[in-house]
Amino acid sequence: MRGRGVRAAGRRRPLAWQITSADKLFLAGRYGKAERRLDGVVTELEAAHADDPEDAEVVLLLATTSYLLGVARHRLGRNGEAAAALRLSIGLLTPLHAAPGSGWGRQLASAVQSAASVERDLEHWPEALDLSRRALELWTELPGDRWASYLAYALRSFAHVRAKAGIELDEALLRVDESIGAYAALAAAQPDKPFGHQVEVSQLVRTMVLDAMARHPGPGPEAPDS
Repeated sequence: MRGRGVRAAGRRRPLAWQITSADKLFLAGRYGKAERRLDGVVTELEAAHADDPEDAEVVLLLATTSYLLGVARHRLGRNGEAAAALRLSIGLLTPLHAAPGSGWGRQLASAVQSAASVERDLEHWPEALDLSRRALELWTELPGDRWASYLAYALRSFAHVRAKAGIELDEALLRVDESIGAYAALAAAQPDKPFGHQVEVSQLVRTMVLDAMARHPGPGPEAPDS
């Protein structure tokens, strides 16, 4: 018998309704109501997962709903709680992504990208630097052009974190220039989409990087021996 997992299955219809309802609230920008509903769902799923960690359906639902919970809390400015929810999602998605033939790269990249933004806003620089690099690597690994806009955003976010932290600025400048180029290509190919605005945002981040470089100049050349 699977104990609480079976009981969760018995409540699947109302749980599914709660998830669908929360998703609709989230997409409508009603983050407060979405957060409360998602919090209840995650609490229930955590209990089921603790009772049966091998229940794949519970793992998948918990991974995706905790991601949405983290994003909703970030939008509400509750960054400490957002970080905890996103850590849970990343912890569940990482082994799924590592499995052969995984199709979880996009979900994991999204969770890591969101976590990087949260840690940046918390000014937890080691965590933000590590997560933004990991997100960039994950988006780069995804095949084809389908994820080009996500990669462009990851490049910009990578640069933004480093501009705020004041380190790795040479690499940040390279990455934000890549972001500008990627968004410009998307704007040319899809003029009906708001990629032109994204070019402007990336250019603002480029200015931030240049300002940070002026404030944190690298070491100059060594003085010759006397």
